[in-house]
Amino acid sequence: MKSAEMLIEKPDLGTKIAPAAHDRSQRKIVVRSHTPVIYYYPSIVMALFCGLMVPTDGSGVWAGLFLTTFFANTVVVLFDFNSLRTLFLGLVAAVLGLLIWHFGLGWLISQSLSLLHVRMNSHAFFTFAGFFGFLILCDFVWAHLNRWEFSANEVKHVQTFAGHSTNYPGRALNFRVLTTDVFERLILGAGTMVLLIGKKQVRLQNVILAHHKVKELEKFVRSTGVFADDADVFGDDGDDGDE
Repeated sequence: MKSAEMLIEKPDLGTKIAPAAHDRSQRKIVVRSHTPVIYYYPSIVMALFCGLMVPTDGSGVWAGLFLTTFFANTVVVLFDFNSLRTLFLGLVAAVLGLLIWHFGLGWLISQSLSLLHVRMNSHAFFTFAGFFGFLILCDFVWAHLNRWEFSANEVKHVQTFAGHSTNYPGRALNFRVLTTDVFERLILGAGTMVLLIGKKQVRLQNVILAHHKVKELEKFVRSTGVFADDADVFGDDGDDGDE
């Protein structure tokens, strides 16, 4: 009877282990780097909204609302705002606002703005949305063709246009994420991933949901058993706006 029980248990044990090992060997995580154009999606959304709401002959009010969004969006794209810099600029803006209110200069600013007569119709809004939407689409296509793949035993840089891929050993991998811009993280949860593969350092900028992607990589590396639990492969998150 005991030998019969052992014969029954062994097949059950084998069927439980084999699929897990098979799934682990097939699993991979893909990381894609993007250009700064992806941060213009708030302006695209505002342009579509204004294009649907604006009167047929155009409107200065909707044009002003859109341009304010677009200008603020452009400042976020062009400059890096780390935590310290954002706090400093916030204090400067608060001081300037108090000075304008104290000296009663609000009317002068309002009068100056009233001299501007900017009007945009729906065609202008939709043209802007279509142009930047096309740029973002091209960016996602390029990011799909130029990507990094992480598997249990190797790191692969796939370059479809170049027609080749570069493989690196998985055990030599060390990675971390940098929060270089507060607003970019608020818009898309984006950040810069720094990969250390042996002596080679690679910076993947504008990775969407970078912190979530790093947590996936940490969990994946732990589950595959390539690294021990005490292996120093996970760098600390930092606010590194000066790099």
